[in-house]
Amino acid sequence: MSMNVNCHDAINNDDNKSNDRLALLAFKNKITQDPLRILSSWNDKNNSLHFCQWSGVICSRHHSRVTVIDLDSHGLVGSIFPHIGNLSFLRELILHNNSLNGEIPQQIGRLFRLSRLGLSNNSLEGEIPHNISGCSSLIHLDISRNNLVGSIPKELGYLSNLKMMSLGEIPASLGNLSSLTYIRLRYNNLEGRIPNTLSQLTNLKHLGLYLNRLSGIVPSSLYNISSLEVFSLGDNQFHGSIPFDIGFTLPNLTFFSVASNNITGTIPNSFSNMSRLVMLRLETNNLVGSVPYNLGNLKNLEILILTENELGSGQSNDLYFLNSLVNCTKLRWLILQANNFGGVLPSSIANFTTNLDRLNFREKQIYASIPTGIQNLKRFNATSFGVRGSQLVNNKLVGSIPSSFGNLTRLIELYIYENNLTGIIPSGLGDCKSLQILNLHTNRLSGNIPRQVFELPSLSILLDLGNNSLTGTLPVQVGNLKNIGDLALSGNKLSGKIPSLSLTNLDLDSNLFQGNIPPAISSLKGLESLNLSNNNLSGTIPQGLENLTTLTELDLSYNNLEGAVPKDGLFENASKFSVEGNSKLCGGIPALKLQHCSMPLNPCTKQKHGKLHAKVIIIIKLVAVSFLTLIVFFATLCWRKK
Repeated sequence: MSMNVNCHDAINNDDNKSNDRLALLAFKNKITQDPLRILSSWNDKNNSLHFCQWSGVICSRHHSRVTVIDLDSHGLVGSIFPHIGNLSFLRELILHNNSLNGEIPQQIGRLFRLSRLGLSNNSLEGEIPHNISGCSSLIHLDISRNNLVGSIPKELGYLSNLKMMSLGEIPASLGNLSSLTYIRLRYNNLEGRIPNTLSQLTNLKHLGLYLNRLSGIVPSSLYNISSLEVFSLGDNQFHGSIPFDIGFTLPNLTFFSVASNNITGTIPNSFSNMSRLVMLRLETNNLVGSVPYNLGNLKNLEILILTENELGSGQSNDLYFLNSLVNCTKLRWLILQANNFGGVLPSSIANFTTNLDRLNFREKQIYASIPTGIQNLKRFNATSFGVRGSQLVNNKLVGSIPSSFGNLTRLIELYIYENNLTGIIPSGLGDCKSLQILNLHTNRLSGNIPRQVFELPSLSILLDLGNNSLTGTLPVQVGNLKNIGDLALSGNKLSGKIPSLSLTNLDLDSNLFQGNIPPAISSLKGLESLNLSNNNLSGTIPQGLENLTTLTELDLSYNNLEGAVPKDGLFENASKFSVEGNSKLCGGIPALKLQHCSMPLNPCTKQKHGKLHAKVIIIIKLVAVSFLTLIVFFATLCWRKK
């Protein structure tokens, strides 16, 4: 009897192993592309290799049953075959970062031993299976970054062991998951309101709901989960205000973000009680009032972003809080632009921690000179003192650009546009060996452009020095800008010849450039915009410009160009180019209403005319010689008679 039972168990075990093998092969058959050949070992014909040795497969030691399938980030294309539900011993199914499509099969709900299901960053469609609650051992669920639709099944509330979930509306039943410590529902299209029941999750440490379409007022009870360390509700449609006592109810926060919502009211003073706070993001809301001075108590603060609110009142003390931030010795990012800040830029910013690598003001009503000592912030990656749309001259930065900016060797982006800066561009900027963007347009800078700026090999995105009073010719070093994308030097008094560069956008209008348009410009296959208007250019329009398929904007107006206007490519559409103000141009499409060009002579005609011209010259010479001979003859005859 015992022998019969053992034989029966052995037969069942062999059948189960066979089922596992068949389920794996069925899974492989649904994969249409395997660029890394991770499934090449999954071969039924290869009897020498047990399926437990197939790539990405792990089996249990005792029963040789499949417990793990890990095919993360292998570029697989295809769908998940329903037979996956036959792998009854499966504990982990990891298929992140592939290109799997189709629906999540209902049969996954059979996998009662499954503790980890990772399907994020694929192209899965349809709804989340309701019977996923059958995966009663599930601890980690990540199905984010797919194309799933519908609401989150209320049955997820029955997964009492679930500790991490990264996924409609958020079901109120999630509040029943008393062990849950981590909720990450980012990058979905979740709608509706946050259920009050989430406040029952007294062990919750991470609440990540950003980049959804959630709306309404954030439940006040949510601010009472004192265990929370990460509070991330950015990029939704929430409204209401931040509770005044948030710093006391959520003292353990390291990250707080309600960015890009419709939050109103003021910034609570109690934020200063969050001694562990590393990042505070309140940008793109409707916050008003002053920035609390006691934010300087946040010793661990690294990132402070307050852009695009209504903070400040345009008064002289609006930026007083910056003096306190000197105490935030770990501060790396300070982004404040697009508010109502006014007053003088405090010189204390030069005393900020040397860890500061991004500083951005861009305010309409801030005035002062650029603080001396700012060169001490040697970790700077980007800085911006620019203003947008300012109309009052006395509300802009004045003075000159400090030559010590050259000490900011890590500087990647420098924006100081639309101010009243005077003086020359310091040659020391040539020491900013990491600089990719230099934007100084619309100031009152004068003098020559330093050759050192053009010798920066890192300058690859933008060089905009337009609307200043720069003079002189472009140095030969401009040819070193091999990788520059946009070059804008318009509205100056520059002279000389147009350089030939590999660009996307070239803007040199309103200068004193002369000579021909370089034919080499026609070889810039990536050129999208070219503006050479209001110069002293002469010669013809290079015929090759009509072959630039990427060119969408061309302005050659008000120069001294002559000859025929091309008719093909960009020149077929009068709305894409301008050649007005060049009185010697002719031809082109009828919409230009230019004079007709005289017909050029063909080679044969030219040859005939050449021969005829030579004959005429010879005849004229013979006649002239004969005439002179007659004059001499008659003169001699008259002399003899005398």
